[in-house]
Amino acid sequence: MTLDEAEQMVSFPILRPQHALANDAMIKAVFVEVVPEDIPDAVAEQVVIDYQSGVVLYLDLAGARLADDPRGELEAELEELPPQARLTEVQGVPALAIPSVTDAGKDAAAVIFVVDGLRVVVQARYAPLDWDVLADVAATLKAD
Repeated sequence: MTLDEAEQMVSFPILRPQHALANDAMIKAVFVEVVPEDIPDAVAEQVVIDYQSGVVLYLDLAGARLADDPRGELEAELEELPPQARLTEVQGVPALAIPSVTDAGKDAAAVIFVVDGLRVVVQARYAPLDWDVLADVAATLKAD
């Protein structure tokens, strides 16, 4: 699927990083998941962009509680994560920074935050990158 095709399928702008590890030239694959409205508590629309570097970007509409109180919701989520996780900021908004907690990268590092009503997850799925590098990637997100 192309970015143009994905943009036609979702109701939100697809933010994309402009970073050496993740940019339009490095896109390996684009996926869109649209869930029927009759499935309770499911994410209605999600875009996943897989980059050649091993960075994976997830975008979906933030739920009402997360959009209204991102800091509070991320702090609550933080309580359920390994002790290495922490609250930080990306693009001037609260962000959850989750480092890789194993040497093998089994539990991949990620940065989670809300911007423009979107829940954004930047994750190192296939690369040994830590949250600080992912935060740098996340800081470059913008709409085309």
